[in-house]
Amino acid sequence: PVLPDSVLSALSETNNIEITYYKGGKSMSLQGIKNCNFVMSRIERKAPSKINVPASIYLMFMIKDQFFIDGEMFYNNIEPCIVFNHNKKKYYHKIDANLSNHFKSKQ
Repeated sequence: PVLPDSVLSALSETNNIEITYYKGGKSMSLQGIKNCNFVMSRIERKAPSKINVPASIYLMFMIKDQFFIDGEMFYNNIEPCIVFNHNKKKYYHKIDANLSNHFKSKQ
């Protein structure tokens, strides 16, 4: 399933995304709503058909600098995606190629 619309709408208020690469342990932050919207605007409301690779990145989404939701990005998947963890459930969202390629290039 995909996240409920109310959660997706709330994510538009994300002002900080903490990013940690699993391979190599590199970490970085996106700060400010405008920078975070670079990520948020590239998350689709569709789930990938399957995930067949390990996660590449851990993501933590903050609203008003408080933890809101976390997830993992699978940018090497045939259909790149983010799997969100919310209320002890997993929610699957495809992401566009621009976003997956951006994070691949930063590794």
